[in-house]
Amino acid sequence: MRRPLPAATLPALIALAAALFLTLVNFAFPPDGPLLKYPMAAAQYLRGELPSERIADFSPLYLALHVAVQKVGADPLVIFTVLQIAVAAAAALLLFLAVRDCTSTALALAGTAAFLLNPSVIVYTRMLEPEILLLFFLLGFAGSAVRDGARSCLTAGVFFALCLFTRPTFFPLALLLPIWFRIRAGSGNRWRAQAALFLLPLAIPAAFIVARGLWAPGKTPLLVMNPGDVFFEGNNPLANGLGLAYPPLVDDIARDVPGQSDYQHAVYRLIARSVAGHDLTVGEVNRSWSGKALAFMRDEPGLVIQRLAAKTRFFLHEYRRHDVMPAYLFDRRLRESLLPYVPFAIVSALALAGLAVLASSWKKYLPYYLVWATQLGISALVYVTDRQRVAVVPFFIFFAAAAAAWALRSRRNLVLLLAAVAPMTMALWMRNDVMTEDEHLWTVYAASARLQGEASRLKEQGDTAGAAHAAAEALAYTPWMSDWIRPSGLNFGRDGFAASALALAAALPAADFSSRLDRAILFIEAGKLDEAEPLLRRLVVEGHRFARVFDGSSRPEFYLAVIAASRGDRPGAVKRLEQALEKSPGDPFALSWLTALTGSQEHRRLLYRYFDDLDAAFLLGQASLKLGDAEAAVKAFSAVARLVPEYRRGRIYLAAALGAGGHFEQAAEMYLDAVRDRPEPALLEPEVLAIFAGLTAKHPDSTDALSWQKFVLCQYQTCTQ
Repeated sequence: MRRPLPAATLPALIALAAALFLTLVNFAFPPDGPLLKYPMAAAQYLRGELPSERIADFSPLYLALHVAVQKVGADPLVIFTVLQIAVAAAAALLLFLAVRDCTSTALALAGTAAFLLNPSVIVYTRMLEPEILLLFFLLGFAGSAVRDGARSCLTAGVFFALCLFTRPTFFPLALLLPIWFRIRAGSGNRWRAQAALFLLPLAIPAAFIVARGLWAPGKTPLLVMNPGDVFFEGNNPLANGLGLAYPPLVDDIARDVPGQSDYQHAVYRLIARSVAGHDLTVGEVNRSWSGKALAFMRDEPGLVIQRLAAKTRFFLHEYRRHDVMPAYLFDRRLRESLLPYVPFAIVSALALAGLAVLASSWKKYLPYYLVWATQLGISALVYVTDRQRVAVVPFFIFFAAAAAAWALRSRRNLVLLLAAVAPMTMALWMRNDVMTEDEHLWTVYAASARLQGEASRLKEQGDTAGAAHAAAEALAYTPWMSDWIRPSGLNFGRDGFAASALALAAALPAADFSSRLDRAILFIEAGKLDEAEPLLRRLVVEGHRFARVFDGSSRPEFYLAVIAASRGDRPGAVKRLEQALEKSPGDPFALSWLTALTGSQEHRRLLYRYFDDLDAAFLLGQASLKLGDAEAAVKAFSAVARLVPEYRRGRIYLAAALGAGGHFEQAAEMYLDAVRDRPEPALLEPEVLAIFAGLTAKHPDSTDALSWQKFVLCQYQTCTQ
């Protein structure tokens, strides 16, 4: 008679198979490049270059692990690849055990396979981000909590403490679990001991978070990963729920500080403190930004409800929205491969059914409900990305397996489940404009970034013609980025950079609505207004929804207003801008142009109410400069320079405004100071050249003026200093 296999054999084989599979996938599909956020921060910490308040920008546990790895001189990429594969394999084992306890071994195996083949799990197993650790800790917490017993409660507390060390956002669950212990226990006082055992390990992360806040400047208790900044990113007028939306200048200023890790949060503090005029604490900075978002939400309650519905759909949808380029590129490689996967729309629809199926057993499975609902709530509160959602992919699978088990009990159940899940799957599979637009933007950003790197490489090799071609092609992909793309020291001919890009854009596809808006923007950049206008009018009629976020307005009506204003039709421009605002309330680009065109104090008030003073002043300056109001542009850009003097692009725009007002000496001094240490990128070619042409005309015998003009000409041409 054959002996039965030991009970631990199958789980051990599953863990081993999971580790081998993930290892093979990582070798078969190596990502284009690692995400260096945490290795860079750890290196800066070890060198004493990471300010204490910046530690709050990172996951406490994950940063500590990176610091430890670098202290011993190990390669973070190798160590964390191995670590995260092991953790993901352990998570697969925990998921198998959880589903088997709830359903059957066969469904547990199917659920584990769906987990391992999930593209989100594969991607974030390789990214140097803490999500896979969080996923494992959450599974360990829920799986332990549902087991009745003192040891299980303590184990749940340990897992949850590690979860809080990784992402403190799940802290509210710590308040709910003791209540659940009480409900589950019924009569008696046994629940008190269980709650105490669960809460005991949580004292360590709680004390750490408080100590970290007291250690940072300003003594800010509960310093946890900048909730105010993140809340603003998901709820400001530019946000759409699918990924974050920075204020227009935050990411731009962060580019001025190369070699810094996740510097956007430091820029949030820089802006808030500059506007306030004194050294705000981190907590005060967070309240400042969240207050801006809350002001917009109070003014637009209907839009808030629409966004909540959209975020819920994004959370459940098949679409995977990445918020870092390496993750997007790795995911794209997986999509292009033949690696099979279970569509998330099916899993999600089944999970929704499973939530209802297990409702009668909610007392037992409440921890699973709470984890899933908490992450949905966090996403609804801020925004949805695949990085956020991957932590609860196992919980989707758990509830989906419960629904499948219920359906397999009878033919009637199976028919009912299919009738409910089929339409839900279709709804969660079909994309809307925002998803299509987001995919388009990632595609063109990736192409543009590659070409910008190519242009830099060719320029270093002395191939100026090839470099100019690559840079122009980069602009053809992302025409709204003209201020950030053009290398200095390259000649784009008499017609200029945008015209060179336009010539190359003819070879790019332009059939979909996103590409047609790109082409219209490029036509405007090249001064081809007659070609841009019909494209934009057609887009207005079609009614597509765009998601340009912080790089420019998402409304075609805004660009039609720019065209009208360029032709001197100010009433027509105002009409188009009002239409843009009606469809995108609070759009800062439309508000700034309306303020500059009409002097409207109401539009100015809203611009400063929803955004910070720096962004508001910069956008007002841009609009005024385009409209030919040099005096207003100088006033606005002077405010920018006063708030953040080191902001390079702001100083160049101030120089252009001074030059437009005939203040050539001041303009030249401002411009030369801005580009002295960093000549790239070159921007505002006509405006800058006009400064030095005016200066030499005013001082024809000045050798300094002639020398400066030669220097500036070499920024926009191929020449030798």
